[in-house]
Amino acid sequence: MRPVNKVVVVLVAAVSVLILAEAVIGATTGAPSLGTATGSPVVEWVFRVAVLAMSAGLIVVMVSNAAVIDAGRRSRTVLRWTTITTTAAYTIFDTGWALLGPSAEALWLTNEDQTPWWLVPVNLLGWIGIAAPAALGATMLLQGDRSSAAWLLTAAVVVYLLTFWLLTSVGSAWASLAYSGVVTNLGLALLGTTPPESHRARTQETTAA
Repeated sequence: MRPVNKVVVVLVAAVSVLILAEAVIGATTGAPSLGTATGSPVVEWVFRVAVLAMSAGLIVVMVSNAAVIDAGRRSRTVLRWTTITTTAAYTIFDTGWALLGPSAEALWLTNEDQTPWWLVPVNLLGWIGIAAPAALGATMLLQGDRSSAAWLLTAAVVVYLLTFWLLTSVGSAWASLAYSGVVTNLGLALLGTTPPESHRARTQETTAA
């Protein structure tokens, strides 16, 4: 493993550990921000396992795709699989909660103790807003664009902290969506711009030859 790969693995793992840490805290304490207060011990444990599996899956996907990028793939691979994994995991997780959670008392729920229909896409975008910039940041670092990588990895950490604070203190899913949406758009915009310097240099060399 080349030195740059080791750095990427450490950075991606560090961001992912933040996600996993919240899952562990929520799974052991029943923090409402993770929707574990379902009112049923059996259902609650199912959700605990689901959210831990989701977090572990994001770690595996981001780290493994960072290695794939080093073999010549573009950052679209990372974004595609991070989005697919996050979408599938959280859709299953939140849909199950919406159907089976009888009296979840999370801060973002309505007064009727019933999960609103918009909770699934809001939380889904929130997770993508954290996972996508982390994965894209690792990709940019592998491609030699350290400046973009630093911005994206920092954004992933900031969005995580802001989202966690908002959901635990303010209780606003819409506010967390606003923050995560900004970072997600930043990642998508960066993905659609010109290639990193390292990639552009290789392209110019090939054209000249």
